Amino acid sequence: MTAVAVIHNGSDQISSLEVSFAAYDAAGEVLGQQETSAPIARANATVATTVPIEVKTGKVAKVTAEVNVLQKQKDDHPTSAFVASGVRYRPGDYDASVTGKITSRYDQDVKDAYVAAVCRDAAGKIVGGGEDYYSVKGGGSTAVQVSVSGGRAKSCQLYPTLGGASSAS
Repeated sequence: MTAVAVIHNGSDQISSLEVSFAAYDAAGEVLGQQETSAPIARANATVATTVPIEVKTGKVAKVTAEVNVLQKQKDDHPTSAFVASGVRYRPGDYDASVTGKITSRYDQDVKDAYVAAVCRDAAGKIVGGGEDYYSVKGGGSTAVQVSVSGGRAKSCQLYPTLGGASSAS
């Protein structure tokens, strides 16, 4: 299964995040656990992250996500951001994906930026997601395609941001 979290950073800090996920059955027993430290949240930004959780037996009734800030500092460039547009869900039995265009508001080129796809059903419930990395020229745009898992989606969003492996030149 794929666990998904959408996180809003309401501070003036740029923060490196770690998210710990746990999957539970109806009786509250832990079926699986996983963590990720991929996203970096700029000041007042919303980011997302996804991670596969291996569940060998049992039915998942609840998934929790605990967000920990690994590092933070004043965001001196809060307008530096990535913007997703033209986002489309492309269903498939084994190869569903989300495509879109990421435009950079950074002055410099960025290598290995992070993007998470979050998919929702008609009621707005998260039903799947995925993640990938991309590179983009300063002020430029690039196409992305993120493989997603989970149920049939009514809509999907892309959340592009810096990641722990990102570098600018």
